[in-house]
Amino acid sequence: MSEKVTQDELEAIRKRAEAATGGDWYAGGFSLPTDDQYNVTAYDSGNNPQEIFTAWQGARYPDMAETSQEQARNNAIFCATARTDIPRLLAEVERLQRSRAEIYAEAYAQGYFDQRMDSENWADNGGQDSQDTALANSFGIGAKEDD
Repeated sequence: MSEKVTQDELEAIRKRAEAATGGDWYAGGFSLPTDDQYNVTAYDSGNNPQEIFTAWQGARYPDMAETSQEQARNNAIFCATARTDIPRLLAEVERLQRSRAEIYAEAYAQGYFDQRMDSENWADNGGQDSQDTALANSFGIGAKEDD
């Protein structure tokens, strides 16, 4: 997976994360009625458990591949920690984009290059120059346009 993630994709990820059940999620084994599942649970403001989902080991239906106990546990842990990992990663992406936009705008302000050179010499970067300008402008630190 080496394709650049677009701003629209990042926003869609953010909206999915915000729409999910809030708070911390916890992964744990569940032994009743069987010992073949791991639950991901959140707790509401009254400290009541709310089941998010269950990761099963074995094969629940015919023609399905077996899921080992370890893999079911790992899947539950991954999903539970994604609840906090994804917002943290999105915040880091935004921080890095802001930093890049600030550097980009400062380089223009200092006269290190102009937009004509940028467009001509960086044309092979998949349109990154125009994306950088748009990103800088979205943070209110856009580069000045040539007259």
